[in-house]
Amino acid sequence: MFSDPAVHRHTPLWQAADALRRGDVDSGTLVAECEAAFNEDNAAVNAVVVSDFERARAVARERDAERRAGRVRGPLHGIPFTIKESFDVEGWPTTVGDPACRDNYPPRHADVVQRLLDAGAVLLGKTNVPIWLRDWQSYNDIYGTTRNPRDLARTPGGSSGGSAAAVCSGMSFFDVGSDIGSSIRNPAHYCGIFSHKSTHGIVSLRGHGLPGGVAVPDINVAGPLARSARDLECVLGAIVAPPGDAAAALRLELPHCDATSLRHIRFGVLANHPVAEVDGEVERCIVELGRSLEKAGARVTWNARPALDAAQEAVRAGFCRHFPRAAPRTEPHPG
Repeated sequence: MFSDPAVHRHTPLWQAADALRRGDVDSGTLVAECEAAFNEDNAAVNAVVVSDFERARAVARERDAERRAGRVRGPLHGIPFTIKESFDVEGWPTTVGDPACRDNYPPRHADVVQRLLDAGAVLLGKTNVPIWLRDWQSYNDIYGTTRNPRDLARTPGGSSGGSAAAVCSGMSFFDVGSDIGSSIRNPAHYCGIFSHKSTHGIVSLRGHGLPGGVAVPDINVAGPLARSARDLECVLGAIVAPPGDAAAALRLELPHCDATSLRHIRFGVLANHPVAEVDGEVERCIVELGRSLEKAGARVTWNARPALDAAQEAVRAGFCRHFPRAAPRTEPHPG
């Protein structure tokens, strides 16, 4: 479908952006390719649960016209994306998978969504989550089960499982999820893509979750999922900002990394922890990774722990106060 044969539905974001800049492809074609992947795979994968491709095509035409007129908003200009269902999009439901919240239609975009739209990205749809974002898989009674595009018998993880599955399958070039205890990182790992849990507070969570939640939940953050580390840097650069109206008065810039080899980087390694124990096989892998980094010249701090009470923080974790308490589950969810 692409005029440039080097660009296809699994192309990293940065390569698609280069092709847009060269004029080898236009935004409308990128949207069409994502829609083709959606039509081909979403019935089985069930990653994108709310979508408006007609609107996306119209926005893509606007972005292409802006580019022809020399008005390019940034590196994401014309790039199609999806967003985790828990982020507000005006006119679309935010349910966090709870049937009681089917009619929650927010009046405005979440800060993250607005920043991506302002950066010229083209929104395609919302991606699936487990109820209240509290599971290692992505099932809820509204939208059903999301499956791993690499093996439909397996889960893409959770809670940003739909996000990872959409990016992995070519339905979008990137997505933004949220993460407390690996809700971005596990799905990316399961689906074989890249992700980043950002530093707490640098990406606004206004418009994430249900009305009445905590404005800045403990340890919960937003971050990108994409097909390369370079893609993550591009998306993070667009969404990093103070929250809400403060973004108009303040500017937050991430420091540039000048490291050119592992010798310039320090790694903290925590192979296990009594609050969240891992299997011996997993612990051995983490230790071997740390040793490999040391051999490559990196500085490794072993048993690296933040200065906090992990048990207490587990109780105070943001989702415990950001969403209603879950009712006891009487039987396991399918999938």
